[in-house]
Amino acid sequence: MRETRERKTKMQKSENRPRVIIADSNSEFRTNCAQGLRRYGIDVIAEASDGQEALSKITRLKPSAVVSELYLGKIDGAQLIREASKQMENESPIFIMAASFGNRNMFEDASEAGAAYCMLKPLDFQVLSSRIIKLADREKKRRMLNSTAEAQADLEAQITKIIHEIGIPAHIKGYKFIRSAILMCVNDPNLTNAITKVV
Repeated sequence: MRETRERKTKMQKSENRPRVIIADSNSEFRTNCAQGLRRYGIDVIAEASDGQEALSKITRLKPSAVVSELYLGKIDGAQLIREASKQMENESPIFIMAASFGNRNMFEDASEAGAAYCMLKPLDFQVLSSRIIKLADREKKRRMLNSTAEAQADLEAQITKIIHEIGIPAHIKGYKFIRSAILMCVNDPNLTNAITKVV
């Protein structure tokens, strides 16, 4: 029983860890980066040696974040961000760009494309890991808020449609009250027992 509980806790922890893809033409950097990130609780799910391979893995595996070299082959870092955003829309991951030397124009281009951070190598993997965790957590909360807002807007549209179908026009007195009351009761079914007091 205790072993099952511990296994379940481990699974939940690994599910909550950010999933990362590393895209860099240097295989030694990819290996060191993967080891460094894993040491600080990041789940490295794939590596890519050029932009085209990275894009393919990003769209297929849907990571939380991508640590990418700025000067990738086939597709550069900024173009990789743009292509991933275009293909994945709201599911596009966080991008952290890395370069061996600073080129202000390239960093600006990457930032305009949507990079969350631009860093110079060698990377401090503890700092990188904490940034990935913070950004992934912020992004998860943002997506949850968006999905909640979308669900609420969809619910309001459905209620409005039903009110119109039963023949209550929008211009009559009390229309907004009826709509709000139904919405309140859908969000909290216990309110139907206190319809005359709370609603």
